[in-house]
Amino acid sequence: MRRSVSVITAGIAAGLAGLLLVAGATAAASGPLTPRQAKKQLFKGDRLAVELLDLSGLAPTTRAQAEAVATSLTDPEIAAQWAAMGFSMGYYGAMAVKPDRPLSPESMAISNNLHSPEAAEAAAMQACNALGEEEGECVPVALILPRRYKARDFTLSQAATEAFRSSWGRSDAPQYLAYSPSTGAFVIARGPGSDAAALASCNEQTGLGDSADCVIGIAQE
Repeated sequence: MRRSVSVITAGIAAGLAGLLLVAGATAAASGPLTPRQAKKQLFKGDRLAVELLDLSGLAPTTRAQAEAVATSLTDPEIAAQWAAMGFSMGYYGAMAVKPDRPLSPESMAISNNLHSPEAAEAAAMQACNALGEEEGECVPVALILPRRYKARDFTLSQAATEAFRSSWGRSDAPQYLAYSPSTGAFVIARGPGSDAAALASCNEQTGLGDSADCVIGIAQE
């Protein structure tokens, strides 16, 4: 079974380079957390888990392919294939497909490194619905989550989480992490007045123009 999963994914992955993106929508936390609070909320480690969603509405062939691809995303061999194409799969991600079509680069999309499951699902749905000219809305089929995931009040992407844990300074200088709830953008800045700098840099990274939505997620005043 593992071999068949790898074969199916290898055939589809070759055409997916243009489908990974960072976009989506979710609500931001109510206010900045302290570094201590953030460490308690954020997940440790880089191991991933895939949660399959409701596949009952998919055509039989599409369902079998979607389940095979989704469950293979945490396979080390498959991860190496993604890495060879320049993508590092990380939480939070999602997979969406057109429910009545065999899987192909024109009928599925995968998002990754968003700051929440909700943003990841919205990103995958947005990208999938933009594919092709056929009518009919895509459906989400899987979420890419941290291992042993449980819902929490504050989450960040794997990239942002690792950056916070590895580079947050121990000095008394002010430090801020700004992030975009609707994209994968984030910035860590240090020094007096760096909260404004972090927000400006983060908003520039989103590529959303006037709709940029970055907020301060972690603050050490």
